[in-house]
Amino acid sequence: MRSSMPVRLLALVYVFDVLEVSRGATLKLDVKYEDMPQYGPGLYHTLVGENGQKLHALVDTGSGFSFFIWKDWYEKASGHSCSTWPMGCYACSAPCSVGKVTGTATFVDKYMVKFFQRKSKLTMGQVSQILTFGLIFGQKPPVSAAPPTNLLGLGYDEGDVNFPSLMTQLRSSKTVTSGIIALYLYPAADPMEASADGGIILGGGDSALYEGALRYVDFSTDKGYTVNIDKLQVGDGHITSRINMNLDLDTGANNLYVPISHYDTLINGIKLKLTMLRFSLTQ
Repeated sequence: MRSSMPVRLLALVYVFDVLEVSRGATLKLDVKYEDMPQYGPGLYHTLVGENGQKLHALVDTGSGFSFFIWKDWYEKASGHSCSTWPMGCYACSAPCSVGKVTGTATFVDKYMVKFFQRKSKLTMGQVSQILTFGLIFGQKPPVSAAPPTNLLGLGYDEGDVNFPSLMTQLRSSKTVTSGIIALYLYPAADPMEASADGGIILGGGDSALYEGALRYVDFSTDKGYTVNIDKLQVGDGHITSRINMNLDLDTGANNLYVPISHYDTLINGIKLKLTMLRFSLTQ
């Protein structure tokens, strides 16, 4: 899920939700939470296209679509060379054009993108295989008002047979053997730095990444990755109980959406934690 007006809360708060450890085939992808120039902060994975071009893609558990910026379209729409776009663009090895098979995705910030079908080899982590994805050939608002993005969708399959989700394709090819996704991030050495290295394991988990017993949390299977929360606490601050609301875990969003009834409590808790952190750093 794309979102406007990004905030850098992940520099302070890390949510680890380990689902399960699988003994089947898995695929590990390096990721980095960072501020992408000309676009903004997000969780990114760098993959390689058919011509060896590097594509920095936003990892989005809120979408089942994967699509990339088509070089021909971007340079025409923006008037700039793709070499100046930090995320990189996808260039076909032979001339390609918009075909009959197209798709559309609309996000919560009203950003709408159109893409056509492309089947080609992509390299992610240690795996190179033929995958189906989209190439952007149009969007609203225009490029001048909204920067386009390469998107690696890890959400539930949208049900479009022409654009199956990445996880659906990886499971069909036996690259991974389950739908489990494990995300981990290592906090930066500087707690005030808005960046973090980590990884995503598709198809399972890795017990070497944690110590002690884990508490497993049930996810809903409806539309997105949601969990029910009963209590809210920032650090060792005040505990707000009996919330009983669903929490949407979406790596493609940088905004923190909170019901107005709990907004002041959460924001004041974060401000207090930041104040204490700054005070301890200046001692």
